Parts: sequence; C-alpha cells; structure tokens
Amino acid sequence: TGAAVLALDLHRAYSAGWISATATSVLLLLTPFPLEARAMTSLAVGPLVGIAIHAAAVIRATRSYSAARAT
Repeated sequence: TGAAVLALDLHRAYSAGWISATATSVLLLLTPFPLEARAMTSLAVGPLVGIAIHAAAVIRATRSYSAARAT
C-alpha cells in the first residue's frame, strides 16, 4: 500500500501510515502481557494500522480523481 500512496503523490499519508504503524507497535510492546503475546500482537496490529491509513488515503484520492473526471 505504501507504493500506491507514493504513486499518487500522497507523501503525508505515506509518512502518517508508517509513523502510526511504528507507534502502535511500540505501544503494544509496552503492555503488561507476556512477551510472546506482546510481540505477536505488535507484529500483527502495527502493520494493519499502517495499511488502513494507506488504504484510506488511496480510496480518498481515487474518489476525488473519479469525481473530477466525471465533471
């Protein structure tokens, strides 16, 4: 998803996705659960947050592009 965001020249969304994914992973690693649970959750949820932000940016950009072409 990062490459698609960059291809659409959405550099802020790219950075926001990566920063959010990293922050989520770090925060999940700081929870008081067993190490294995923290590591697995961090590795699963962190990237999903980044993917969600990138996907939302791509959808928003393609909708605005489609609307501009329709008029």
